[in-house]
Amino acid sequence: TPEEGAATYNVYFSDVAITSADQEGVTLIGTIDAETGLSMMHSTDAPHASLATDFTAYYAVTAVTSKGTESELTAQSVEAGMGVNENFAVELITDDVDVIFGEVEAGTIPDAATIAGFFPEGYKPFVINEETRIRENGTGGDNDADISAKFWVGFDALDNFLIIYAEITDDVIVRGTTGGGAWDQDSWEGGIANYTPESFIQGSTHQNFEGGAEPDYQLRAGLAATGAPFIHMNNSATGFDGPVPNSGTTGEETDYGYRLLSLYSTFDFAQTEDEATFQFPTGEEVTVYPMQLGVNDNDGTSRDAQFTYSPKGGQDDWWNTPARWASIAFVGRDAVVVSNENEQLATPGKFSLDQNYPNPFNPTTSISFSIANSSDVTLEVFNMLGQKVATLLQGEKLAAGQYNQRFDASSLASGMYVYRLSTPSFVQSRKMMLIK
Repeated sequence: TPEEGAATYNVYFSDVAITSADQEGVTLIGTIDAETGLSMMHSTDAPHASLATDFTAYYAVTAVTSKGTESELTAQSVEAGMGVNENFAVELITDDVDVIFGEVEAGTIPDAATIAGFFPEGYKPFVINEETRIRENGTGGDNDADISAKFWVGFDALDNFLIIYAEITDDVIVRGTTGGGAWDQDSWEGGIANYTPESFIQGSTHQNFEGGAEPDYQLRAGLAATGAPFIHMNNSATGFDGPVPNSGTTGEETDYGYRLLSLYSTFDFAQTEDEATFQFPTGEEVTVYPMQLGVNDNDGTSRDAQFTYSPKGGQDDWWNTPARWASIAFVGRDAVVVSNENEQLATPGKFSLDQNYPNPFNPTTSISFSIANSSDVTLEVFNMLGQKVATLLQGEKLAAGQYNQRFDASSLASGMYVYRLSTPSFVQSRKMMLIK
């Protein structure tokens, strides 16, 4: 309820009882005010379906004056369930890792469809766009065409390689000069920690980088002004900041921006004898690591904006504060639910229509969507004149779940198209580009 003199209200969350807004494990999840409405929605997602459970969620609210003075908090708890994060890192087949290693060594990059084929069907990349992004720095980034990104994250459990494939949409590409200055250039940055948090809800408790038994690492990759693309790693706790031995990246500019395929030897992250080395899961194993992904946009002479993936970010300090990173599941190949076309994957809690992949495409692409409850589903494709050019599903009765629908545009001309998902209670459209 409103409090006299309050301009805004801070809302905090934790999986332990909250007695102070600055106690360990408490996250500021939002700020609300009377003008925008004194309510907000919040959900907790487990990193993997095997980790989802009922739990006690604790919330607290403080009133904040126009001058920034924050009141004592009011706290309450509720018994809650969990959703499941659709994004995870996955174990890749050794033969595919060998192909990636050969491409990176040769300085070439496979086409997008080939790289997607290294990942299980139905795999969803980490996405940073207008709907999901967390602003860390700058005032730019007007829209997805200006700056947005997708990341496919895999690993090799045999030799502990980390593989990150990034597709960056960027309307103005400014090539960098050094990995150390990647934050001020068009590039992607990220972080990964080699330990499992005590609570995946709280995530890492590290307020600074550490080495030893629980090391934290910052990663960087981008196109260089001259020569091969750069790939760097930083751990301020050990003093390392530079190229990673036995690692590499390859990439190219595209008609939408640029893309990079990076191969990190995590064994070579360790710079001291007491520094733990990664032991990625395999088979049916699942391990949770703190991880962050971000993208930098330079439209001229300096960084215009930086956006990241983790919902705990937004304070412009993720790069040296692992506590801001998300808890991400690293999933053995046998712990992944593999889907076939139109096969139910999981039971989501909402209706949604995802961006097709690949996009742009030629001539086939995959359209993913979620159904919250049993519904009659129609999926259609239109040209930019509003004329229907394809019906992929027509009033088909589908159970609650996630689905993939393949679309073959062999008979259509190059250009922009709109695909639309319709149910009795939900309609959403997205654009896709066919290039032949």
